[in-house]
Amino acid sequence: GDGITFNTVAGKATRAGSEATTTNSIKDFHVYAFTQGLEYMNHDVTKADNTWTYGDTKFWPESTVDFYSYSPMDTKNGNVDITVDGDKKITGYEVPGDEDLLYALNLAEKKAEHEGKQPVTVNFRHALSQIVFRIKNTSSNLTVFVDAVKVEGIEKQGTFSWPTLSTTTR
Repeated sequence: GDGITFNTVAGKATRAGSEATTTNSIKDFHVYAFTQGLEYMNHDVTKADNTWTYGDTKFWPESTVDFYSYSPMDTKNGNVDITVDGDKKITGYEVPGDEDLLYALNLAEKKAEHEGKQPVTVNFRHALSQIVFRIKNTSSNLTVFVDAVKVEGIEKQGTFSWPTLSTTTR
């Protein structure tokens, strides 16, 4: 049968002070997959020559497969808790500077949808937020000076729980 392959997409959102992680700049991700209540995949996925690879090829089972993906693979001090029976989450995630945390959820992927080596499209979403301040003056007779902008209560550590709806739609 056909082996499971991947393709990635990332939205344009970004964290403040950093460049956006885009479809072209994702270097790696980790994927967990479950089928029939059992773990099917637990792999680091890396990009080489525009092809996503993960080691030993997994082939499509006859049952549906749920994929939980996150990027970057190294969540720094966070623990990834992806189990069959429990909630799917990253606990104690610590924001490493200006880096994004991306996540994707592909539910009930079927072998028939991927015949002819059609890849699983991992549609990443940004888990972190960007704050942007813009000040606009439309009057040529008025000069505006901003002394300061202050944001308080920004968390640097937290727990991320995967949503219950697939991120496959764009």
